[in-house]
Amino acid sequence: FLVSGRRVARGLFWIVPPHRRPLVARIWTRLDPVLMRYFIGVLGVVAYATVAAYIGLGVILGIKHAVFLALLTGLLETVPVIGPTAAAILAGLVSLRTATGIINIFEYAAYATALRLSIDQVVGPVVLGRAAHVHPVLIIFCFLAGGIVLGIPGVILAVPVALVVKSTLATLYGDQTD
Repeated sequence: FLVSGRRVARGLFWIVPPHRRPLVARIWTRLDPVLMRYFIGVLGVVAYATVAAYIGLGVILGIKHAVFLALLTGLLETVPVIGPTAAAILAGLVSLRTATGIINIFEYAAYATALRLSIDQVVGPVVLGRAAHVHPVLIIFCFLAGGIVLGIPGVILAVPVALVVKSTLATLYGDQTD
C-alpha cells in the first residue's frame, strides 16, 4: 500500500460515479491533512508513553530493563486496550521479580495507574483532539462508542471514522474551518 498508494487511491476514486467525483475530491482534499495531523498525534502519544514509562520505571522505581520496557510500552500503545494491558502486565511481572517488599508492589501499582490515567484521560484526548481539531470529549466518546460497537477494531477506527464524517459534513454544508 505504501509503494503503490497513489495507484490504489486512483482506483478507489475511479469507483466513485463520475458526477460525484468533484465532491469526493473536495472531501479528500479537506480530509487528508486532518488524518495526517491525527496520525502524527498518535505518534506524539506513543512518544509520551515511552518517556513517561521510562521515567516511572527507570528513574523513579529503578526497575531493571526500564529502557526496553518503556519502548515496549510506547509501541504497544498503538494497540488499544490489549497493548497497554500487555505492557502493564509485562512491566508488572518484571517489577514483581525485582521487588524487595510489598511497598515496591504498591509503588508499581501507583505508577501503572498514574500512567494509564495520564495517557487515557489527559494526554491522549488533548493531543489527538488538538491534532485533529476535535474536542477531547469527542475523542473519548469515539473510543468508547467504537469499543462498544466493534471492540478493538472499533477503538482503532473510531477517531479516523469520526474525522471522515466531520470532514464530509463540513464539505457538504460549506463550513470553512478544519
